[in-house]
Amino acid sequence: MGLGRINKMAYDKFRSEIVESYIEKYPQYGNRTIARIIFNDHPDHFLSVDLIRDMVKYRKGKSGPVKAKAIKNPRYAKSF
Repeated sequence: MGLGRINKMAYDKFRSEIVESYIEKYPQYGNRTIARIIFNDHPDHFLSVDLIRDMVKYRKGKSGPVKAKAIKNPRYAKSF
């Protein structure tokens, strides 16, 4: 594994931690609202609101039942 791959993995983990912290901070908000807040607070770390929204949906288990089973931290996901 090259050094670039390790740095990308660390950066992806960093972004995931940002998303998870906002889900915990704003559990009552919708996916798009959380994504907009994250994008406004961290525009240098994310390309678009839609990409963040996909990350939020995945962590909440709202990307479909197959992806919901693959989620590593089920604390945010609701059962189907």
